Amino acid sequence: MDNMKSLEEKLQHARDTMQHPIDEAKRNGEEIETAINNWLTEVDKIAELAKEVRVKSEEAKTRSCNGRCLNLKLRHQLSQKAKKIAKQIEVLENCRFNKVSYRLIRRR
Repeated sequence: MDNMKSLEEKLQHARDTMQHPIDEAKRNGEEIETAINNWLTEVDKIAELAKEVRVKSEEAKTRSCNGRCLNLKLRHQLSQKAKKIAKQIEVLENCRFNKVSYRLIRRR
């Protein structure tokens, strides 16, 4: 799950990098592309899931069943979730957009 922490950081870095042109476009009075807003929503959702799985995994390492063995079923389930989340993070991190915003045409 240490890898999950680094994936979370990479995803946050990708989000922060995308946020700069978004902020600039908003300052210029431009509208943000729907695909960009959807991407941001998905990034936030996956980041929250990744954090949740990482925290639960850390708890599972310290928790035991009857004090003798680690809860292998829980750890396996968390590992499977982590793999799926890692794939989603990779896809989101590698998304490239041609443009972030567009100008509204105002008629007089």
